[in-house]
Amino acid sequence: MSNSPYNLQEDKSSEKKKKTKRTTSKKDKSEKSENASNLVFRSWESEEFDENSPYISADVRQKIASHNYTNKEKIIVQRLAMKSFHLPGNSYWEDWFQFVRNNHLILAFCMADPLHPFSLKERILNLLASLAFGLAATSSVALWYFYKERDMNEVIIPLPFGLGISHGMFLTGFFGGFVNVLWDFSIWFLQACPPCQPGGFLADRLSHQAVTFWIWMGSNLATIVTLISICLAIHFAVVRASVNEDGNDEGYAIGFQHYSFVATFFLQVIIAQFIMFPVVAFTIFSGVLGCFRLPGIGGRPYQEMRMREKRRRESGPVEI
Repeated sequence: MSNSPYNLQEDKSSEKKKKTKRTTSKKDKSEKSENASNLVFRSWESEEFDENSPYISADVRQKIASHNYTNKEKIIVQRLAMKSFHLPGNSYWEDWFQFVRNNHLILAFCMADPLHPFSLKERILNLLASLAFGLAATSSVALWYFYKERDMNEVIIPLPFGLGISHGMFLTGFFGGFVNVLWDFSIWFLQACPPCQPGGFLADRLSHQAVTFWIWMGSNLATIVTLISICLAIHFAVVRASVNEDGNDEGYAIGFQHYSFVATFFLQVIIAQFIMFPVVAFTIFSGVLGCFRLPGIGGRPYQEMRMREKRRRESGPVEI
């Protein structure tokens, strides 16, 4: 009786029902997850533009008023001013692309978002800070080798065809490029002041005036550090130029030929901006460095978490 055709057909139908239930439950879960993500990333629709935001300068406010920006455009301007990892309506990789093109020291001059509130003067200042640090670092490394009487051209990693990576190339190129990008992001963090942003440590504990003061302090400190870097770069470059390749010190050099080492510096700039920058930027953007939970270095996942919390407070729990 148990092996009758009727029973076999009944077992097959029950298996089909179970499979249908499983696929339906999977679809429901994926739809809920997708809806939750849409709720998080469409939260800008209920977000209000803060006209008194300390990140928005008076010139930018005047520009917004004169151009009659929509609410979405205002939110984009506000988030760009805060150096946000996420812009309204963007997917993960769209946010990655906007983060690079809006924060890259060279590409941003021609690829930045038209709504970006950063002026040309501010971008030039950031570029000068990076170049000054790189030149100072390159020159100081060369001076260290000179005074220690060590050979910068000694090969430490041999390559095929008689090529190799020398001490100087590694320190000034690869390691120097990496440190240079870290310096660039240090200036970036001073200007962005992640703890001052909504949901940050300072923003939740201090008054609006106090938060405005810290943002102003960070921006001006970045300017002061840039000026100091430029002065140090000029000093180290002139001292480096005064040291000839034969090891003789003839005082301050005035000939163009004494500054040929600047070509090595520009190689370091290329390595820093087009090899090291994407690596460091993605590490920060992905949030790995901050375990996805720390302001600034928590990256996009941290901002997503803060947006979920905000949405949950406004309209109840989000089912995932």
